[in-house]
Amino acid sequence: MTLHAAFARLTVVAALALLAPSAHAAGPISVEIVDIGIYVVNSGESTLQPDGIVDSRVTEICHLATTVTIPAKLNISFGFRYRVKGSPGTVRPLTVVKHFPVEVSPPGAPKPFSSFSRTIAAAPGVIRYAGYTMDHDWEILPGTWVFQIFDGGRKLAEKRFTIVEGAPIPAPANNSQNCFKMSGTLPYTPVKKSA
Repeated sequence: MTLHAAFARLTVVAALALLAPSAHAAGPISVEIVDIGIYVVNSGESTLQPDGIVDSRVTEICHLATTVTIPAKLNISFGFRYRVKGSPGTVRPLTVVKHFPVEVSPPGAPKPFSSFSRTIAAAPGVIRYAGYTMDHDWEILPGTWVFQIFDGGRKLAEKRFTIVEGAPIPAPANNSQNCFKMSGTLPYTPVKKSA
């Protein structure tokens, strides 16, 4: 190969490298935990996934109590709200992984599993919710549940919750500042609660 051909090939390789998308081209992102604990969640559209888990689009959320000890009861929602931090104007796929304390077999699931994940589009500045609502008897699983958020292979956040039989259900706080409308593309909007 001549020197001219080698230089031409090197130029093409360098140009392709500059054009290739980079996972961190927009800069690194991080996650800031806003609050954690038990929530009152209002949901809109729900979809039964092939793994037997129902995904629901949360339309409104109220932070009820700050705790990692969760009562083992039906209709309890728990998790955490988080803010994605990074370069403005970029949307990144994040993976939210939820681990059960034991292997489960939801109705309709093809096989038992002990964790599941969902990929979401996250933009810096937006506050999101990573949570779970125990809607069915099979979901009331005492023990340690772990929720994690990943950017590719990099863990951004991890929170552990202990589901306990007989734990008291906290009384609702009469504070409308802890209630928010949810949006997939905009930051949370505070909800005005009537007295």
